[in-house]
Amino acid sequence: MTPHEQLECLLVWIREGPHFYVQTAGELDVLLHYLHVVWAKFADREVDLQAAQERTREAERGARGLLEDEERSASVLEQGPAVGRVLEYWQQVDRRLAVVARADRW
Repeated sequence: MTPHEQLECLLVWIREGPHFYVQTAGELDVLLHYLHVVWAKFADREVDLQAAQERTREAERGARGLLEDEERSASVLEQGPAVGRVLEYWQQVDRRLAVVARADRW
């Protein structure tokens, strides 16, 4: 399994159980962002990642940011709207990138 395929599995695990990795919606967003940056570097798809993020932001939130400042501290255990938006955003980015990972491959 290549490094970027291993990262794809990790991305799936984080989306399925974010509370095992982070405590807040802001931490979840940052973690997924940086893991995607590393994935894109390994897969030589940095330009594709940037384009997918831009298209997703335009479609989902327009010019506004993904999270408001007060939402960054929302607990991932509560699975509230802020956490849901973070997970949905990164899932949409993955769809645009055609990142399909099965966590049981590892």
